[in-house]
Amino acid sequence: MAELTFSLRGELIQRVELPPGRITIGRRSDNDVVLPDPTVSGRHAAVENADGRIVVEDLGSTNGTLVCRRKMHKQALADGDSLSIGKYTATCRIPASAGPAADPGVAATEPSDSAAVPRLRVLTGAAAGRGLALVNDVTTLGKRGVSVAAITRTEHGYTLAQVEGAGTLKVNHVVLGPAPVRLHDQDEIEIAATRLLYLES
Repeated sequence: MAELTFSLRGELIQRVELPPGRITIGRRSDNDVVLPDPTVSGRHAAVENADGRIVVEDLGSTNGTLVCRRKMHKQALADGDSLSIGKYTATCRIPASAGPAADPGVAATEPSDSAAVPRLRVLTGAAAGRGLALVNDVTTLGKRGVSVAAITRTEHGYTLAQVEGAGTLKVNHVVLGPAPVRLHDQDEIEIAATRLLYLES
């Protein structure tokens, strides 16, 4: 079953299973998960498990809800994503059998332990929120005949290069040229109408 593990200043404080349905998180005692700190709003956020797809929604909190250090309103979570609520950090764990199907446009598989290597998080489409670990030396993205790119593991990090469909690959909204570029944490990749986020942690 999917779960959230909450920690404060690096110390684990509670583990919350996510059965089908919706739970609320906040400072007030009537929440399913109570985080008693002034940095947390009375009713701060909600997390829903809909057929294995885990979605977090900020409920108009004062300090906001962050997913992988980015403030959001409503977003699907991938295995290993970090959730910041006030001073608390929660890590999402989704068993492979519980998550939505992977995007066929991304030729990669996710191992049981994806925290040790960089990964991609799908931002759009039916597989939005899915995490894909870059465990292979070369990972191909896109759709043949339209646009294909390759992420290659090197001794200095991971590089991205266009393989097919020149001018159709973007990194951080900028069209990629013929030369490979090194990827950095939080880079956004756009290929074949699919947007992905490159994450190193």
